[in-house]
Amino acid sequence: MKLLRQTIQFLLAVIFLTCNSNVYAQKIYAEIDQQTFKKEKEGFAEAWKSVKNGNKYFDTGNPALYADALQQYLDAYRYNSDDAALNYRIGVCKLSTKNKAEALQNLEKANKVDSKISPLLPYYLAKAQMLNLQFDDAEKNLNLFATSKTDEAKAATAEIKYLKECCKNGKILVQNPINVNITNITQINSEYPDYCPVITADGSTMYFTSRRKDASEAIIDKADGLNYEDIYTSKFENNQWQQPQNIGNPINTKDHDATVALSSDGNSLITYKAGDLYISQRKKGKWSNPEKIVGGINTTAIENSACFSYDGNTIFFIRGKHPDPQKSNGDIYMSKKTKNGWSQAIKLPTNINTKYDEDGVFMLADGKTLYFSSKGHNSMGGYDIFKTELQPNGSWSNPTNLGYPINTPDDEVYFVLSADGKTGYYSAAKPDSKGYTDIYKIDFLPPKNEEKITSTPTDSVVIASTPEMTLLTGKVHDCKTTKPLDAVIEIYDNNNKSLIYTTETNPDDGKYIAPLPAGKNYCIAIKLDGYMYHSENIQLQKGMGFELKNKDICLQKMESGSIATLNNLFFDTDKYEIKPESETEINAIYKMLMENPTIKLEISGHTDNTGNKEHNITLSKNRAEAVKNKLVEKGIAAERLTFVGKGDQNPIDDNNTPEGRAKNRRVEIKIVK
Repeated sequence: MKLLRQTIQFLLAVIFLTCNSNVYAQKIYAEIDQQTFKKEKEGFAEAWKSVKNGNKYFDTGNPALYADALQQYLDAYRYNSDDAALNYRIGVCKLSTKNKAEALQNLEKANKVDSKISPLLPYYLAKAQMLNLQFDDAEKNLNLFATSKTDEAKAATAEIKYLKECCKNGKILVQNPINVNITNITQINSEYPDYCPVITADGSTMYFTSRRKDASEAIIDKADGLNYEDIYTSKFENNQWQQPQNIGNPINTKDHDATVALSSDGNSLITYKAGDLYISQRKKGKWSNPEKIVGGINTTAIENSACFSYDGNTIFFIRGKHPDPQKSNGDIYMSKKTKNGWSQAIKLPTNINTKYDEDGVFMLADGKTLYFSSKGHNSMGGYDIFKTELQPNGSWSNPTNLGYPINTPDDEVYFVLSADGKTGYYSAAKPDSKGYTDIYKIDFLPPKNEEKITSTPTDSVVIASTPEMTLLTGKVHDCKTTKPLDAVIEIYDNNNKSLIYTTETNPDDGKYIAPLPAGKNYCIAIKLDGYMYHSENIQLQKGMGFELKNKDICLQKMESGSIATLNNLFFDTDKYEIKPESETEINAIYKMLMENPTIKLEISGHTDNTGNKEHNITLSKNRAEAVKNKLVEKGIAAERLTFVGKGDQNPIDDNNTPEGRAKNRRVEIKIVK
């Protein structure tokens, strides 16, 4: 089956009928008898013509063509709705459409008219019953199929066992539903397949793949008659998603181009084509040409799904076991960024990867929560979405099923989640889909019955927990002109003095996005040639929950009189020795002075108005001098630096509040020449 396999192995990765089954490869029985249609003399010729046309598609055994077969069979069904073979074939075809659950009524009718019409009838009945959450009936039909001892049943022994386990899991999950709203995003979906959404951490921008006719390069794939894949984007504005736009060149080409992953800030995009993963960077508002990812990620096998860690330094991805995507049976791997590309991939442990397929991997912006789809674990059928968390010792927790109705006996793949953990998106084929697959929004709501949820087995249902992190967003602009600036933002861990994240603002509006997992002391450094260095400090404790913090920042031109507060200088109370975690800030000022050798700085210390004024003057002077000495030690000429202690003479905030006094206790630098 080539249906979207050249793209992102989507349209449910392996259509629900397969599940690695040998059954599907066998000859499908139930030949439609022409004599049953001759009873309907009126319209016989037309009806039988429709049957024969349907057979041409159906007998290929290619589910990608079953929608065409179904249309023909339904035309014939108007003249003869009681033919067992016709109902059987209609049922099998419906299992390959967005209205899979409707297959049950036709398969039940076929069974009622002639239960022996095909040895595969109990198998497909069980499939349809699972889709309709009739798990007990499905188990009975699976047992009936198993005891038939046909060649088809013998070949499907392993799958029958698997499906019976899915039925047991399904009963538990359906009895303990989670409280969510799942809605079709009608503004962005089309009558063609739309799938694989990826979003920025703040949920403001989405990219997705579509086969719609208005693609930039309208080339038809002969395998399924649909346009080649293109990537589209949409903005979330005025509380709704806007009309999507084709992303255009250089991302979209004359080949299949499909979304795979988007970095938290929206500046790095991974795409898929021809079995490999490609990466593109957005610089100054423009995307670079996609380049095949260098290092230990791409192989001769299929790599078809991936995600970034919050800092962009790790890629989690799916690697198949075989170049043929139908035999790939993917597992989750991870690779670290190095100076020369990406490291050799490491396969995640066996408590994550199963003997079944894993797919659709996604890392939440909290830096530890990984979501993925799997046919293993306690799936209720096909791919279910699971969640695991990275532990402090580097291990992964045992995956938990996201629960019903997010997961169903159908396939749920390519799940993404906003940083606050409240809004998810995935692709699915549902009765209200415009095309075969549409993109759906999942709103996580408070549990309706907390006691019922907490009493559920831990491996059955999980409620999306609140991520422990701050999502820092805002805009950077010129202090005087308010013009948006395309600045570089570097985020350091002050405790270990390491650069952990770099992003750029959007030059169109100056917007930036920075995910900050809890438990660190962060230096946020904003840099742009010709402008004064600017920094912010954010200290996050573990157990803090989620916070969305908006911080607009203005940068001053580098000119005489420009002032910057050094927000990442740290002193003990009433002391002037600079603490080790201040080194990031000292290094930044040193670098600014080295890159601008003609400027001279005045370093001034300031206090709040509490305590003895003379003591405050002395303390602030000593702190300013300590900064000067550190810079001189690094090699800056002493004559370029002066220092002064101003005590509480120049407050920048209200000294009557704890927050105001904290801002007034500061060290500043000012360009004096």
